Amino acid sequence: DYLKMTNQSKDKLYADALKQATDNNKRAFVFDKISEVENVTVTPEEVEEKIAGFAAQYNTTVEAVKKQLGNQINNFAFSIRQDKVVTLLKEKNNF
Repeated sequence: DYLKMTNQSKDKLYADALKQATDNNKRAFVFDKISEVENVTVTPEEVEEKIAGFAAQYNTTVEAVKKQLGNQINNFAFSIRQDKVVTLLKEKNNF
């Protein structure tokens, strides 16, 4: 049904997904390398602060946010690190 709705073939869908996955992996590698070279890290306190911010934003508890994240907290920390790398790049390049 999805292929019909988007008017594309299965091969095209797979090719597009492969390209997107490849691009995402390249981007993650670049972010990892920049964070390594620039010594960008995320502390447990920063993760807690961000979780508390989400809890406040969505009018819920820190515990509820942590439960929702489950074992994805590492991915959450990774996204914080990516945000820090983007901020660093903007600062160093006057954006």
